[in-house]
Amino acid sequence: MEYLLGVVVSLVVEAAKKYLNSNTAGTYFILLVVSVAGATVYYYLAHSAYWAIIVEILTIAAAFHNLVIRRLGSNTNP
Repeated sequence: MEYLLGVVVSLVVEAAKKYLNSNTAGTYFILLVVSVAGATVYYYLAHSAYWAIIVEILTIAAAFHNLVIRRLGSNTNP
């Protein structure tokens, strides 16, 4: 999960760098701020039941969508 967070931080910093036209010091500052914010959110979610509930709800929703809604939507009776 830390690798995924690192990729997201990298993409956000790259987008912010292009959008803000920042120099090297500005990019390092953006990297620091985004890293601290990402680490804070990750720490909170990893150490609470909130993260497990989110994953469980997403899994159930995806399964329901794939098993029920897609089948009803593809069944076109005239």
